[in-house]
Amino acid sequence: MIVYLDASVIVALLTHDLFTDRAKALLGHGTPALIVSDYAAAEFSAVVARRVRTRALTMSEARTAFSALDVWVARATKQCSASPTMKY
Repeated sequence: MIVYLDASVIVALLTHDLFTDRAKALLGHGTPALIVSDYAAAEFSAVVARRVRTRALTMSEARTAFSALDVWVARATKQCSASPTMKY
């Protein structure tokens, strides 16, 4: 099975979030092939930056989240590059 993770799941997995337990439980039922796109990583970054601006996260927590994303994507997922497809 292949599972695409969008930013909401990634945020829940790598930060303290209302849905952290649910996201961890979802991935705790076996280890499917996980796919993360460039878009999901960019959206994750935007959410973390917004949480820093609103003081929901400290800069230290944000750095930890960004580092965790890099390590987790490299170890546990297959990255899906986003590139435009044009047909004429």
